[in-house]
Amino acid sequence: MNILLVDSDESVIRVLRERLDWELLGIGEVFSATDIRQAKEILQKESIQVMVCDIELSRGGGLDLLDWIRQEGFDVQTIFLTCYEQCEYAQRAIALKSLNYFMKPLDYGKLEAGISEAVQAAADREGRQCGGTGRERVWEGPEELSEPTRGPTELSEPESAGAKERERGAAPPEAAEKPHAVVGIIRDYLDAHYQSEVSRSDLTELVYLNPDYISRLFKKGTGTSISSYLVGKRLDLAKGLLESTDLPVNAISHRVGYENYSYFCRMFKENTGCTPNEYRKKHGRTRG
Repeated sequence: MNILLVDSDESVIRVLRERLDWELLGIGEVFSATDIRQAKEILQKESIQVMVCDIELSRGGGLDLLDWIRQEGFDVQTIFLTCYEQCEYAQRAIALKSLNYFMKPLDYGKLEAGISEAVQAAADREGRQCGGTGRERVWEGPEELSEPTRGPTELSEPESAGAKERERGAAPPEAAEKPHAVVGIIRDYLDAHYQSEVSRSDLTELVYLNPDYISRLFKKGTGTSISSYLVGKRLDLAKGLLESTDLPVNAISHRVGYENYSYFCRMFKENTGCTPNEYRKKHGRTRG
């Protein structure tokens, strides 16, 4: 999950980068721009799910940027910042389906809660496009858990026995003591099941650990999130099938684990820079 910060005042961007706990919010990478031109370039090159944008920008306004985003078909959850409480701003922001609207000077606690809501909305939308909900599927962001325990806010293992017990829930004692073994079990499961839906509950039942804790262990052990690992496996298989077979793209989409064809095409282009058909033209086998 990536975020784009857009503000003409670079000091605002710097403070946002420093003050907010991006890892806890489930944000993988934070991009920034100081005007519409830079923002558009980033949106065209990178996979952006959430945007925090000042309404008053140099070389155009934030509302104009969101209008362009909607016209281009980018699915970006947007939060606006402004120094001016003007009804016409709020009305247009609502019309463009922005998620929230905060006045400067900022209340960082409220902004952090708003970003958390945006991350959840993006995850839920992505889940619906894949045939499920964001809460049903593997996801790295913060959320309310059905389990009575909640994972740690840091990647390091909890040091106290009491903290470990809270982390485990019903976990076998040896599981939390051998994080590398847990990561190996999860990776083996993903390697065997990536062509079908993998849910948070699947992984919880596999190792008897809090799903947020599983996510953090996996990222610490592999350097990548569970969702990114799944996408990589699926797209590697898709590229192989595009190169070596004449299967239709929609059949490949289903074969690699994406029921939603349009979502598969979007993910493929975001990760390779071209559509599946363009990739096949460049790398597919020569036809007689």
